[in-house]
Amino acid sequence: MMSSYDIFKADISPKGFQVIVFDEFITKRTVEHTISLLKNPSQIQKIVENNYELGKKYYSYTVLRKHLSELIEQCFQA
Repeated sequence: MMSSYDIFKADISPKGFQVIVFDEFITKRTVEHTISLLKNPSQIQKIVENNYELGKKYYSYTVLRKHLSELIEQCFQA
C-alpha cells in the first residue's frame, strides 16, 4: 500500500507503477484489494515484474549516470 502524497502523484504514479494507493485513510476497499492480491501470487508476480522494469527505466544507476553526465557537461560548456 502507498499513501498518495504529492511527490508520488507528481513523479511516480504517472510512470505507471502498479501499487495499492490510498489517500488519507485506509478504507475497506483498500483492504479488500490488498487481500485479493495476496490470494493471487501470479498477479503479484506480474506487478513486481512491471514495477521492476519501470524502476530500471526511470530510476536506475544508468539513468542517474546519464543525467549527471549531461549536467556536468552543461556546467563546463557555460
